[in-house]
Amino acid sequence: MRTPIPLLLWLCLSLASCKSSGSDSSNQNNTNNANNANNTNNVNNSNNINNINNSNNTTAHAFAETSATDNDPYLGGVPDVVTSHLLPGHRLTITGSLDAQTTQDVGYSDSDGYRITVDATMNLTGRISWSPDSNTIVSLTLLAADKKPLSTFMTSMAGAIVLWPVVAPPGEYIVHVSGKGNSLQLAYSVEISESAQACEIVSQSAAFTEVETAANSTTNDTIHVSMPGFPQVSAATGTAAESTGITLEADQNSSVSGTLTPRSDSPDQFLDRDTFVIQTGATSGHVWIRVDAVTPSAEELDCFVHDGDMTLLGAAYTLNGSSEKAIIPVTSGGSYRLTVGRRNMAHTGLDQSTPIPYTISLCMASTGGAK
Repeated sequence: MRTPIPLLLWLCLSLASCKSSGSDSSNQNNTNNANNANNTNNVNNSNNINNINNSNNTTAHAFAETSATDNDPYLGGVPDVVTSHLLPGHRLTITGSLDAQTTQDVGYSDSDGYRITVDATMNLTGRISWSPDSNTIVSLTLLAADKKPLSTFMTSMAGAIVLWPVVAPPGEYIVHVSGKGNSLQLAYSVEISESAQACEIVSQSAAFTEVETAANSTTNDTIHVSMPGFPQVSAATGTAAESTGITLEADQNSSVSGTLTPRSDSPDQFLDRDTFVIQTGATSGHVWIRVDAVTPSAEELDCFVHDGDMTLLGAAYTLNGSSEKAIIPVTSGGSYRLTVGRRNMAHTGLDQSTPIPYTISLCMASTGGAK
């Protein structure tokens, strides 16, 4: 219906002012209007890619595992492809589930791979969470596109794993999740993000030095480790962990020094192994642990963190090199046992007849690695 001209005039005169649309700063068509629904600079604009409340915001991504597909990257499957690309400041949440373990043939219940794309160099970390039980162990690893490990292999029974940050140049990567021992389907959530945090080798004198360094001593071994594949730990009778007296508070660093002896006898896949007790103070968070041989070599050192009941809270192990890195979620007032093991490399022909001095660097962070 057309509005009569006298009525238009009355409406205009009734208002405080009538201005042309080209100069009105309150005009809903004005491209500079902060309340304009069509304004490309509007913080409430549903099309604004910089708006943190934007329904089309590309900084937070989510992906759900594709059902009824084989995405196991190691048994002929094809990883699910995450179409959203990552840039600095972005965060990706992946949800999926591990099938129940029905066979021991491959050593794990299920394995899921997710192919992600990074468009600019990022310091990537990852965190996986699941509902833990006494039988299930879960692994999280970041792989290069050719399936070579980019991060340390990390496993845990505790319901959470945090990956040590790695520098990821632009390219494609595979987020790899696997599990063992779960009798039912196991749901999980993985968050991939950036981290500005780090834990360097602690340079000051060690707060504690290993006491038992005799060549054939097993006094501080405390555990047997079943490898390869998912590590499983069990108690070694007649042994005890060395108490370091270290209590870590938020943003505090400390270190332990020790020596892995060249003993040749072993009940498992490891030669000497040393176990130490550390405590946490009033702050919960994450303890960053890095084990470094004083003189790098081809020796394989591995790190296992567990409690007094032999629950594996975290294991860090790589296939080469003499450094291991782990981030362990911890509670306030907790007691934790750190075991450093020397892998038996006899099958490779490596000369293991000399001791290996090493350091354990400890960094306590209240906010953890995946922030």
